[in-house]
Amino acid sequence: MRKWSLLLWSCLLFFAACEKEAEIPLGTLSEQDIKVFLEERFIDVPYQAKEAKDFTFQTLDGKTGKLSDLRGEVVFLNFWATWCVPCRYEMPDMEELHHLMKGEKFRMLAVSFKEPEATVREFLEKYPYSFDVIPDEKNEIGKLYYVTGLPTTLIIGPQGKILGKATGPRNWKDPSLIRFFKQIIRS
Repeated sequence: MRKWSLLLWSCLLFFAACEKEAEIPLGTLSEQDIKVFLEERFIDVPYQAKEAKDFTFQTLDGKTGKLSDLRGEVVFLNFWATWCVPCRYEMPDMEELHHLMKGEKFRMLAVSFKEPEATVREFLEKYPYSFDVIPDEKNEIGKLYYVTGLPTTLIIGPQGKILGKATGPRNWKDPSLIRFFKQIIRS
C-alpha cells in the first residue's frame, strides 16, 4: 500500500510541475539561461559564441541555399547515416519536433554523412521524413564542423552563432526542448 501511495504522490508532483511550467509565459533567454539549459541536457556549449561556418547545400528534393540565408531562424543541423542505429533511433523524434515547430522560425537540416545519394534515397523511401535532407558524400559539411561521431546535432541561433553541440541521440520531442527552441526564436 505504501508503494502505491508514493507512486501516486510522485505522479501528482510531476503533473503539478508540468502545469506550472506551462503557465510560465514564453519570454527571452539570456546567454546564461541558454548555457545552463543546454548543459543540464548534456549538450556541449562552446566556450565562446562561435559563428557557424557557412556552406551551400542542395536537399534531396532539389532545394538549394546557404546556411547564412537562414539567419533569423533557429537551425537544427543534424549529421547522421543510414547505417547508424542511434541516428535511426532519434529520427522519429526529429520528425515530431519538425512538425511541432511548423510555423516557427525553425529549420531542420539533416546532413547524411559520407554516403552515396542513392543509398540515402533508398533509405528515405522506406522511412520517409518531411525535414530537409542534404547528401554529403564527400563530407564537405561534416569537415567544417569536425564531425567524427554520429549522430551529432548543432543548434544554431538566429544570429548564426553555434549555441550547442549534441553528440549522441536525444529525445528531441521533449516538451522542454520545444519550449526552449521557441524561446530562442523570441530572444
